[in-house]
Amino acid sequence: MINLFFYRYNRLIKKIEKKYNFSLFFLSIFRIILILLEKIFFKKLQPDKFLSYSNYYLDEKSLSNNNNIISAGIADDISFEKELIKNIKINKMICIDPTKTSEIIMNEITSDNILFLKSAIYGEEKLIKIYLPFDKCNLNLSISNIYNSNNYEIIKTVTVKKIMENFALEKVDILKLDIEGVSDNVIESLINNNILPKQIAFEIERPIGLLRQYKFFKRLISQINLMKKKYNLYSHTKSKLGFRIEVLATLKD
Repeated sequence: MINLFFYRYNRLIKKIEKKYNFSLFFLSIFRIILILLEKIFFKKLQPDKFLSYSNYYLDEKSLSNNNNIISAGIADDISFEKELIKNIKINKMICIDPTKTSEIIMNEITSDNILFLKSAIYGEEKLIKIYLPFDKCNLNLSISNIYNSNNYEIIKTVTVKKIMENFALEKVDILKLDIEGVSDNVIESLINNNILPKQIAFEIERPIGLLRQYKFFKRLISQINLMKKKYNLYSHTKSKLGFRIEVLATLKD
């Protein structure tokens, strides 16, 4: 019951902030901590120096004439993917999401080099629980269970390495991760396997549960320390401050 309360409370706060364009981050110590960590460890992204695609940013200098793209986390929004198709040269784009809704909406894109995989991306291939939010209108399922929900499905996960093998990708130019709390798991697996996308556009989502905050911040620091060896880290969070960090990571020369 307490988990449902915090879920609905956070949803209400987000709706109020969106409606009135005003942040209530100061009401939560955990939001304040995340905002401070974002300011300390991430460079502030200057929008005029990067290209905007939907609610993500990319570095034009890292684009090529035959971009390979992996986009994980679709739900019911393919605006990012459509803008990429319209504006950059694509060799192959592989889109991944575990929901039936995503499978249906991807039918709007008819192209031989844009492919859909009904699965969940993760750092290893395995059968795993993926948790459903309390709100049925929320299509963002979570392996890490950032909602503290008791409802789940069992799904077979897929790795970036396996996707590259199955779709004959020699490189990854753009990796988008909107995967509800497991970006660190995927990125750690990539770096350990020496798979280094030229740029990674992703979100870091803070879990709802009070007792999970310490582990989350510990994982976040580990993720930052691992990534900064290979990548420049830029943040561009405009809304939901303290709930998440929106990041662009560009591979260092």
